[in-house]
Amino acid sequence: NNQAGPVGPDQATPIQTMRWEIARANRGLINAMAVCPTAERIAIGGQSARGANGDIILMDVDRYEVEGSLPATRDDQTALPGHKQSVTSIDFSPDGNRVVSSGSDGNVWLWTAPPGGPGPWTFAELRPAYGSRLFNEQPAIFLSPDLVAVAEPLDPNTYAQWRIALYSLAGGIRRVGELPQPHQGRVSTMSRSRDGQLWASADDAGHVFLWTAGPQPTARVLRHWGRIPSSLSFGPGGGLL
Repeated sequence: NNQAGPVGPDQATPIQTMRWEIARANRGLINAMAVCPTAERIAIGGQSARGANGDIILMDVDRYEVEGSLPATRDDQTALPGHKQSVTSIDFSPDGNRVVSSGSDGNVWLWTAPPGGPGPWTFAELRPAYGSRLFNEQPAIFLSPDLVAVAEPLDPNTYAQWRIALYSLAGGIRRVGELPQPHQGRVSTMSRSRDGQLWASADDAGHVFLWTAGPQPTARVLRHWGRIPSSLSFGPGGGLL
């Protein structure tokens, strides 16, 4: 609940079960979830139980009802718009009006809520896949309502080092630069603090970087785990990661 105070260790209890269709192998898997910062809504992403496409649903957590899916419909021949493979990363913009998603195909999509109330979300491909590996997850998060960070390999042939590219949404989608710190191996996960002043990223070498927002973002290594972090999340006040 966005209006509630900080959640204590004994306050998180199951309150509702949602049915999600599963099938054989990877079909029906849930890979990513995101909570909208401005509405009682969550986005859930994974793979369709009845096909190879990546699925995203929006759920109203006040009514425990599914609001709809992203995309609402697909072309039968091309399976577009949306992910043709499993969704692996989802994030809401700080104002709650947009969702950015990426999948195991490497494509990154941008979804925008209808202004003024219910209706279909509009969509745009923020960036096509960078590289052509079979499992090509390239996570993406919002740094501000109009700025998106997307992980990508420096060399799509070797995948040895990765960078975080920046895309502006103001006046149209365009690549505006990249963060200065390279990552060793794939960027496995990223996160943003609630106030947007801190970001974090991790790579396959086990490095966890803490970024400070500003015109010239800076990074420091929090820890070298030696294991691959699969998820990062800031606490409500931004003091915990």
